[in-house]
Amino acid sequence: MRPPLRITELLQLTHLRISLEHITWPRVTMTSDQWICIRHSMMGNNLEDVTAITVLNPHHTLPQTWKAVADCAQMNPSKPIIAVKAGSTFQIYDLRSRKCLNRCSLTYSIHFWTWVNSTTIVIVSDTSVYHWYLDNQSPLPVKIFCRDSRMKNAQLVHYVSDANMKWFALSGLSAEDNTVIGLTQIYSVDHNLCQNIEAHCVCFTSYQFKGNAQPSCVLIAASRRANMHGKLHVVELGPHLSGNLAYSSHTGPIEFSDEWYRYDFPSSIQVSSKLGLVYIVTKYGVMHLCDMETCAILCIVNLCTDVIFSTAFNKETEGIIAISRNGQVLSVELKREQLVKYVWEVSKRLHIAERLAQVLLNVEES
Repeated sequence: MRPPLRITELLQLTHLRISLEHITWPRVTMTSDQWICIRHSMMGNNLEDVTAITVLNPHHTLPQTWKAVADCAQMNPSKPIIAVKAGSTFQIYDLRSRKCLNRCSLTYSIHFWTWVNSTTIVIVSDTSVYHWYLDNQSPLPVKIFCRDSRMKNAQLVHYVSDANMKWFALSGLSAEDNTVIGLTQIYSVDHNLCQNIEAHCVCFTSYQFKGNAQPSCVLIAASRRANMHGKLHVVELGPHLSGNLAYSSHTGPIEFSDEWYRYDFPSSIQVSSKLGLVYIVTKYGVMHLCDMETCAILCIVNLCTDVIFSTAFNKETEGIIAISRNGQVLSVELKREQLVKYVWEVSKRLHIAERLAQVLLNVEES
């Protein structure tokens, strides 16, 4: 039986006259399933290369392209607003009116930045992590926590928060002995404390575990050591909520069986809290579908034959969208009518199949 997934190509970025050499991270960014933003070169009227920015919705390919003086650009996750960086200066524009909504010039070097949510941008300097709160017209970013010295030489690749902005995580990659090591610095606002964990990528979600009266905040992390299988960790975080059981945590393997994937590692995590499923995508295009309550692997599929450098959760389908180095924008959807049967008969996870059957029934009724 084939895995219960439908993989389709939504579009090919090279068909938009985007050169393959510009389909890279961080030239191509996808902050949500609504927007893809590409910084690339195009021929100007004087036949010289000029910097351009192309923005599009992957579901409705109507790209907008304009010239810009920028070294990086990212779309707001939910609004038609774009943030553009040139050196240490940020400008925020409304795409519809082309009006500048906000700007700031910083005195420190910027090693990483991205949207945290629709109203906040994170900016990481040599020493600190800042938040720029755009909803209250904050003139300058506010320092949140200090950057750990062990991440100084790492290439910063991810920054995520929980929905309540109480937990933050900064992830970076570094090369050691021909292996890519992942390190993540986690910060708790309530405790004003940082902790480092070995993880290539992490995410936060809200999920109601079996036996709990309320959904709780959950940390999901994926990692891999040299020449070993990887690990998936699901950890329930505080504060403890009334009616819930004691905090739970689970760990499961992430398999890397083929010799070709000896240098592969988890590069992104997306979560369907509604279904209790975790999508782990590796650098070389392998996706692991896992159960969130047990960390069990339900199926493994190759999404493409090239590097995948960006993914986003698809809210409409409870699946994911992925961008590969060859320009493919892929949609991965669950075949819900086959999911329970596959987990029961192929994965041999009877209790998970029963849970999914009940969840899917509840989703249909709602």
